Amino acid sequence: MAEAARRDEAEGAPAGANESLDLGAVLAAAALVLSAFPVVAAGFSDRPGPYIVQTYLFWSDLPLIAVGLLRLPDLARRVLARRLDIGTALVVLVAALTVAWAAHPSLRGALQVLRFLGVAGAVVSTARGGPNVRRLLVGALAGFTAVQVVLATMQRTTGGPVGLQSIGEQSEPLVTIGGSGAPQGTMIHPYLLAGLAMVTIGVLAAVALRLPHRARACASLAGVAGVAIGLTYSRAAVVALAGLVAAILFAVRSRPTRRAALTVLAAVLIGSGATALVAGDGWIGRAQESSIGSNLTSGRGELADQALAIIRRHPLIGVGTGRYVLAVEEDVAVADRSTRLLQPVHAVPLLLLAEGGVVAAAAVGLLALALVRTALRAGPAGWALLVGYAPFLLLDHFPVTFPQGLVITAAWLTALELSSTARSEPAEADAARLVGS
Repeated sequence: MAEAARRDEAEGAPAGANESLDLGAVLAAAALVLSAFPVVAAGFSDRPGPYIVQTYLFWSDLPLIAVGLLRLPDLARRVLARRLDIGTALVVLVAALTVAWAAHPSLRGALQVLRFLGVAGAVVSTARGGPNVRRLLVGALAGFTAVQVVLATMQRTTGGPVGLQSIGEQSEPLVTIGGSGAPQGTMIHPYLLAGLAMVTIGVLAAVALRLPHRARACASLAGVAGVAIGLTYSRAAVVALAGLVAAILFAVRSRPTRRAALTVLAAVLIGSGATALVAGDGWIGRAQESSIGSNLTSGRGELADQALAIIRRHPLIGVGTGRYVLAVEEDVAVADRSTRLLQPVHAVPLLLLAEGGVVAAAAVGLLALALVRTALRAGPAGWALLVGYAPFLLLDHFPVTFPQGLVITAAWLTALELSSTARSEPAEADAARLVGS
C-alpha cells in the first residue's frame, strides 16, 4: 500500500486516491455503457453518405471527452516524467494527431482528437484505481457484453430487429456475411460485437488467472461472450481467439492457474463452438470463399494499396485526422485503386500513418512498444489480452474509426494496463486489488 501511495504522489494524485472510485473512472464506465446506445447527440454534416464521411457527436462521446479533459494535468505529468507506458504513448499519439489536424483542420478531425484524448484519460483514470475501480470495469464490460449477446441472439432468432431502434438498434440488424445474416445487437456492425466479446473474454481470463477461486464465475460470463464469436462470422475473432488460447496454454505453468485458465477457455470454446454449429451456414459460406479464393481478404489488399498511395502523396503530416476517406474521395487516382465501396483501410497502423504522417508513425511505434512491454510485465494475463484484440487492429478499422470501437479499444488498453499493475503489486494484495475480494 505504501508503494501505491508513493506512486500516486509521484503522478500528482493524493495518497490513497487509488482506494476510491474517482470521477474519471465513473466517466470512463459511463462512456462504455452509453456506447451501447449509438444515438446521435448532434450532427454537423449536410452532405449525404455513411458515417465514415459524416460528422456526428454521440452521447457516449460526452463522458469520453470529459474524462480526457479532466485528466489533462495527469497526462502532461506522465509525458514530463518520460515514462514508457500505455498512457504516455497515447498522449504522444494524441499530440501527433493534433498536429495532423492543425495542418488539415476539420470539425470531424477535432472530434476524433478529443476522442483519442478521452481514451488516454480513461486509461490513466482506471489504471490508478483500486478494487472499486476494477469491479466497475469488469462489471460494466461483462454486463454490456451479455446484453449485446442476448440482443444479437434474439435478432438472429427472429430474423429482424427487436424493437429498440429508438436507442440505436439498426432497422436491418442482420448483415450478410458468408451468405448468412450476422446480428449486431445495438453495435454499428457485427464485427464490433466480435471485438467487444474478445476484450471481455480476455479480461475474464485475466481475472481467472489472478484469482483462481473466481474461475467458475468468469467461465460463465466468458461462455456467454463466446456466443458472439459464433454469431458474427468474424475471421479476425477466430484468429484472436486462437491466439488467446495459445498464449494462455503456453504460459500457464502452476496447477491452480492452469485449472482456472482451462475452465474459462473450455467455457469460451463451448459457447462459441456450439453457436457456430447452430448458425453454421455463415461459417460454411466463409470457408467456401476461402477455399476457392473468392473474397478471401474482403478487398483488404486493394485498400492497403490505396493507403500506401495516400502515404506516398502525404508522407510528412498525412491527410489530416479523421479525413482518410474524404482524402481518398478527393483523389480520383487513389480512389480508383479499390473497386469496392469507399471505406477506410482495414489496418489501424496504416490508417493512422495515412492521416498523421511520419509523426503519427513514430507515435504508433511507441505505443506498440509500450503494449509489448506491458504484456511482458503482466505475464500470461497480459499476453492473453494483447493477442486477443491485436488481430482487429491489424485486420480492421473499427477500433479507431467508430466511437463504439474507440470505447472498446479504451477498455482493452485499460485492462492491459491494469493487468500489469496488478502483477507488480505484492502477492498478498492481488485478490483485493484486481477485482476486489
